[in-house]
Amino acid sequence: MKEGETMKQLLTVMMVLALFLPMISCAEPVDAMAASPADATKAYTVELSVVDDQTTDAEGKLLAAYRYEIPVMTPVEGAPETVQEVADAFNGEMQTLLHSCMETGRELGTWGRQDPRVEGNILYYCDELTAAWQEKGSVISITFQHYEERLGPHPNTSSTSYLFDMERGRYINPLELADDRETFRTTVEQRILEEIREDSELQAMLYDGYEDTVADWNDACVSFEEELVVTFSTYMLAPHAAGPITFRIPYEEAGLGAGGLAHLGVETK
Repeated sequence: MKEGETMKQLLTVMMVLALFLPMISCAEPVDAMAASPADATKAYTVELSVVDDQTTDAEGKLLAAYRYEIPVMTPVEGAPETVQEVADAFNGEMQTLLHSCMETGRELGTWGRQDPRVEGNILYYCDELTAAWQEKGSVISITFQHYEERLGPHPNTSSTSYLFDMERGRYINPLELADDRETFRTTVEQRILEEIREDSELQAMLYDGYEDTVADWNDACVSFEEELVVTFSTYMLAPHAAGPITFRIPYEEAGLGAGGLAHLGVETK
């Protein structure tokens, strides 16, 4: 494709999205996000798609179950072709994630039938992925909570995140939002380390060398809400943590720079 045509398409999608970006809150239930007549001019919608199944024995005893949620972007009727291209990029990564989950989901029934520890509705193999998202400026911040029961000492839980940039039309690393990536990374790193050092009880429970994990905070679960939220899943920072460890940092104090703040739609004082 010629460079001029590429720039023309990019400008087209940016203009359309700037006019019609929907406001989607991860705090709202799916039913509450159904399109209303007033939303008819939006360029796209995002809704949850759910895939689930369960396995029972001949007596109806539950052996295994899975449930996976992923967000799906759908252009509205009459939206420009460029919006469809953005939706395809958004949905492609989510489908890859779903297919990865399904590889486990298809095995659960076999494991449940072979494991004598299964006790039906009380104890059974389980795999769940719960999705939430929020639109902040021109990016969609998606977080997933993963729960799995393999009949071990305790269930496993973890948090992951994805960040989709509507202007670029692709998923990005959180650091790509900033005017200067290293300034952003080190500023957030220092804020997290300061908070840890001010909490002696928290610091005492962390792994030796936890600073290395904190330095790579952008690889943890990062969500863009009313402020920057960084969540380290259970056992990432501490061997005996009761659950995930979360840090919240105001955008104005995160080292994003003026361009990064504008990208997130954050008004500077």
